[in-house]
Amino acid sequence: MYRQLFLISVLFCLLLNGLTSAQQDSKNISNNLVGYWDFNKVDQTKLGNDPILGDAELYNLSNENYCVKMSPKIKPIRIPINSKSKLAIKEGTVSFWINSSTVENYNIIDYGNGAFTLRSYRGYLQARFQGESKFKFSGTVLNDQWYKYTLREDAFYPEENALIEENKWHHFAVTFDYKNKQFIGWRDGELIAIVDLAGTDVEPLKTEGLKEIVIGNEFIGFIDDVRIYNEVLNNDVISEIYNGDKDFYKSRHDKILPDSKMVVYNYNDSDKVLYDAWLGYSKNEKNEYSNLFKKIIIQTENPTIITAGNELKKAVNEIFGVSLPINSQIESEGNILLGTPNESELIKSFSSELELDKVENDGFVIKTIKINGNSFLVIAANEPAGVIFGTFELINKIKQQENLADLDFISNPKVKIRIIGHWDWFRGTEGDDWNGKKINPYNWEGNRYNSIYSWEDLRTGNTKLIEDWARLLASAGWNAICPTEINWQAQNNFLEHMDEVVTLAKILRNYGIKLYWSPNFLLALDQATADTLYNRIPYFGGYLLKLGSEAQLGNPFPEMVNNIAENLLPYKGEVLLRGFVYGKLRYSHITEVYRNTMQYDIYAPNDGKYLENVTIVGKANPLDWDLAAPISPLDGAIQKNNYGTEMVVAKSWPASWVAKWKWWMDFDNHKNGIESYNKNFTNCLLGVSMISPSPAWTSNPLNMVNYYGLGRLAWNPDLSVDEIYDEWISLTYGSDPKVHKTIKDILFVSSDVLKNQYIYRGYRGVWFDTSQDDLVESKTTHCMNEEGIGIISPEAEKKVLSQYSPELQKIYNDPVLGEEFLPYFHFVKYDHNLSNGRTVIQDMFMNLDDAVAGAEKMLSEWNTIEGKINKKVFEYTRDNLNNYVQTVNKNREKMIEIIEKISGRKYSNEVGINK
Repeated sequence: MYRQLFLISVLFCLLLNGLTSAQQDSKNISNNLVGYWDFNKVDQTKLGNDPILGDAELYNLSNENYCVKMSPKIKPIRIPINSKSKLAIKEGTVSFWINSSTVENYNIIDYGNGAFTLRSYRGYLQARFQGESKFKFSGTVLNDQWYKYTLREDAFYPEENALIEENKWHHFAVTFDYKNKQFIGWRDGELIAIVDLAGTDVEPLKTEGLKEIVIGNEFIGFIDDVRIYNEVLNNDVISEIYNGDKDFYKSRHDKILPDSKMVVYNYNDSDKVLYDAWLGYSKNEKNEYSNLFKKIIIQTENPTIITAGNELKKAVNEIFGVSLPINSQIESEGNILLGTPNESELIKSFSSELELDKVENDGFVIKTIKINGNSFLVIAANEPAGVIFGTFELINKIKQQENLADLDFISNPKVKIRIIGHWDWFRGTEGDDWNGKKINPYNWEGNRYNSIYSWEDLRTGNTKLIEDWARLLASAGWNAICPTEINWQAQNNFLEHMDEVVTLAKILRNYGIKLYWSPNFLLALDQATADTLYNRIPYFGGYLLKLGSEAQLGNPFPEMVNNIAENLLPYKGEVLLRGFVYGKLRYSHITEVYRNTMQYDIYAPNDGKYLENVTIVGKANPLDWDLAAPISPLDGAIQKNNYGTEMVVAKSWPASWVAKWKWWMDFDNHKNGIESYNKNFTNCLLGVSMISPSPAWTSNPLNMVNYYGLGRLAWNPDLSVDEIYDEWISLTYGSDPKVHKTIKDILFVSSDVLKNQYIYRGYRGVWFDTSQDDLVESKTTHCMNEEGIGIISPEAEKKVLSQYSPELQKIYNDPVLGEEFLPYFHFVKYDHNLSNGRTVIQDMFMNLDDAVAGAEKMLSEWNTIEGKINKKVFEYTRDNLNNYVQTVNKNREKMIEIIEKISGRKYSNEVGINK
């Protein structure tokens, strides 16, 4: 009896509690929760907004508790909205649980009328809003006060807590608060950021035209518990929502795996002849240096100097079959002494005779001296890096069979910071297999997903590719590497992988190379970032930064840059600040919104206002990737601060850029009077690299001339193109005269082939876009239409010319003297006659024909050296050149089609023959 009464009482309490909860839920629904989809049933708000799952799959989490699973290439979930729906909110909050399988750009929740969109950008949560009239927050600049705010456009990228991550469940919430002019984000109940919209005309969200809400467009992964409130929720409520389910979701490990694994090249001994590039060693039975090479003397434990000794030992052994001992004691003639005065008492005692006071930075001296009547060959430097650069110089002389008797010379680098910047994402993360699907197995270059750098490889010690790449670069004189793309990507976060970063830095240090990094601006502003890096790596180089351009927030003006630079000053770290910045309306308060003129207007007025450890790194041309274009107007304009330049080293086509770089180095910008050569104003040379793990590092072994050539020019810009080609060909292919001449001819032709594929003699000032009606983007001061090609207006012509020195203005303003870059400075009619006897339109068409003929010549010339070089090298290069001929033909057809469409001129009419 009592037991029955007790059970009845319990049931009554439970029923009462359930009714109370239901009433509370009902109250919440009616007051603020206007949309709720847990995917166990239909719309939990009972307001009739049931989702249409389409191809999405209901995924059982546990006990009939479902979420939606979104697989590749399926249609997103759609929620039809009626005209009176409460989902058309003027302000409010959206929350959801998400588990993403990839680091992609995709929409998570998207109001069909654009009012409220939450998306992933490079793996970070990003918000987009549209007001009822003019207000729009979609990555565009809201007003010219943008640089006063730490975070605004493109938020919440790159806030650390906004990272969605791969294969992990996270709860996100975003509230739009138009009354307080802000929006706020949370991840897992914790604040991401409050984004200040002050100074803008914020409006209530757009409610008209809402016909559907789309969930998971182009998304791969899982989504659950989507809620929409027509109320601005606070921290406490968001935390309560998160805490209610966190234990359940955080214990799960749901994944969607791709149907194939990422395939990454691993070194194979059969590829050695390709892989070694210019560091391949051939046997020489005649050891004319036998009296010089008996022992290597190293009196230090410094890893860089020890590496130098090991490299010399390896070279002598592979070339002459002689194994040199390495020790610290001098006994007789034939010793090679390596070191610095700080590392060797013996070298210190001969500092005067070695003239080490004349050796600068990481330069070196190679000299034969007498010690106790015996001759010694000394490679000495003031920094350990100089010793390894000097050692590779000696090895090159051995390979080229130069006379080493009585050597006596000092070699100092002209450019202080000689850095390769990789356009890469680190591998070794959960998303590798998905990223691997984007790799073209027939194109080894230009793919950021297929990097030689991998966190997993660094953890496990599989570092041969990295070590050998550092070897090659050091042997060409490079002294810095930034392994990460300059646009922030979470996979490249050094702070999350410090043990691996230390391993990488040590590998590079062994070869005299400093490690740099491209952090996002928030990390760079944080003193703790610098402290963490330098506490673990005292020899860390510094930051390579892109600020205030595209989605990379922060600003490039002295105030923020100097704050970052101050963080590095105690450690003597460097800030390399990318000068090529642009961004829609971001700089409209100080300049016209053209990519080719912005960098001058931003940086030139601020010359002298940056700290001494800042180097402004402009581009070698006003725009991206031009093979033939005028110098950047910023060249020579920076006189009080450090200045550098960014150059492309190699892309997927086989082409030498060495002649272009030599031209740039020797160019007189006249900004400081006559003989204001670019090479005399360059503190940093940044070479943008796109190598990937592959047998020959690049698509074509001929491309390696670019890494060797630019490194050599950075060290000694007075070298001629002929000298660089002669060195590289001799080191890579040997001394056969026929081989040497043929490859040299091919390199010279390759520049013309590439140049002739551009619009006008290597000029790319007009940017084509097939999505535009006229095919022309408005990113630059240039256009192409039915009348001609070139500058868009007399005002733009005046603007562009004004950024150059008066002496250059006289040349570029003259259609005859400035014919090389004519469309860059003038609008030119198609029928304008050029000095080569062609009209402009004929030149544009016929250059494409010349490109095809040049590519065919490269292939036919290469075929003449069959049997004179290694068979594998010959065939590998031949196959790529054959593909290149086909590519150039396709480019020709595409360009002719574009030119005909825009100009209204037919190839057959202008050239006199059919296509």
